[in-house]
Amino acid sequence: MAGNKGAVAIRMDYCDTSMCFVAAHLAAGQLAWEDRNNDYHTISEGLFFARGRTIDSHDNVIWVSDLNYRIALSNEELLNQMGARQVFVGYKEGDITFLPTYKYDNGTDVYDTRRADLPEQYIANSFWSFHRLIVQR
Repeated sequence: MAGNKGAVAIRMDYCDTSMCFVAAHLAAGQLAWEDRNNDYHTISEGLFFARGRTIDSHDNVIWVSDLNYRIALSNEELLNQMGARQVFVGYKEGDITFLPTYKYDNGTDVYDTRRADLPEQYIANSFWSFHRLIVQR
């Protein structure tokens, strides 16, 4: 992974349910989806907690991240990679019910007008994987 990319994660147990929260920043670039896939695998396979726990060994996992996958809604790069079972297998993404988040002219609410080749995009993602949730009252 590049020096300015990476992840941080915390874990906790609540009652009998283990939870992991991951914040990551993956490779940027319009066509760098393979680099993003590699970053995802480096994080998900290389981040360990005490007693050998991994991200996916938890009952519930939430990624809140700037994954940098390009989302044009009609052809979402990340959903294509998920459908090909390359990344985030078993995870779900929340509905996108807001306007594109990238990229604005500095100091305005106008989308970047300098780059005609760069369409309005959504690049921040939230994913979750809930296997079980046990709440004791």
